[in-house]
Amino acid sequence: KAVRQAIGYCVDRNLLVEGYTGPYGVLMPVWSGLAQWMYRVIMGVFEYPGRVPPSYDVKAVAKYEENKKEWEELNLDTIKRYTLQVDKAIQLLKEDGWTLNREGNEFDPEKDDVRCKMIDGELIALDLVCWYPAGNYMAELFTEHLLPNLEKAGIKLTLKPLPMVDILSTWYDQVNRDGDMVYL
Repeated sequence: KAVRQAIGYCVDRNLLVEGYTGPYGVLMPVWSGLAQWMYRVIMGVFEYPGRVPPSYDVKAVAKYEENKKEWEELNLDTIKRYTLQVDKAIQLLKEDGWTLNREGNEFDPEKDDVRCKMIDGELIALDLVCWYPAGNYMAELFTEHLLPNLEKAGIKLTLKPLPMVDILSTWYDQVNRDGDMVYL
């Protein structure tokens, strides 16, 4: 969890959205697009789909009203929104024990390339691979705006272009994974 959160604090999401879509993109705090039903529910433009039960069925009416109220209260207020805070990423990693280097000594950001942690007797490095669709412009934006922030935090990320069909095969566990992250 701390590693995922640290990566979140290394991303300037606004810059990536603007760089990729220009003035035509909107930053979404969830895995949803503007036209998808989930976003429309949260924005209050998608009516509760339940059918009103007959008035003589008091229990069903009460349940319907309860469900409708929950539906109408859905919002994005509780979703954690990560902003670019590399110092916060470093703090999280340290607190979670990512304090070693590849030799098992104390991590020194001036000398060492990646943070490591001893997990079940094995020294694990934050040396990650991210697949992305080959030819996708985001790789340039990641290289310019994400990789330097991850490096400051002690995380190495190698971008690996793959054909979309290969990414999906790996994503759906049809073949063995050789990466840690995916950009779709």
